[in-house]
Amino acid sequence: MKENIYAHTAPAGSYPEYVSVNARGGKIEIVVRSEQASDGGPGAVAEIRLSEEQAREMTAALFAALGGTIGKDSAAQIDHMVDRFLNWKLPENFNPDGGISFQKTTNENTPWPHKSEPVGTNLFDAQQAKAMVLHMIEGLPAR
Repeated sequence: MKENIYAHTAPAGSYPEYVSVNARGGKIEIVVRSEQASDGGPGAVAEIRLSEEQAREMTAALFAALGGTIGKDSAAQIDHMVDRFLNWKLPENFNPDGGISFQKTTNENTPWPHKSEPVGTNLFDAQQAKAMVLHMIEGLPAR
């Protein structure tokens, strides 16, 4: 089954150029048609299927290229990101610095040892920060 995510058709010509972005079979499909051919026929059509990870990387690149804007009606998106951030489980290799202390296990020498698994932070290496951002945008509302 194919679900259209985004479509744009240029407002001119018998065979206008277009782009269509679809979810299909667990992949993201992008189909484009170039401008009308010089003989009046349709332009060339090309398509590519991206994995979820590739689509996320492309989305992040577009987001950055557009100055990090997410649209006029972004309140729901911002709220979603905040909720996702506040519920993000810290990585197993979380290791804060700058004077912040974190004790992973407590009651080690008792019958009731406890492993702490906090959520939310502001100290990551680049890979951890990317994982957090990808977690935040998963399921992001369109508006």
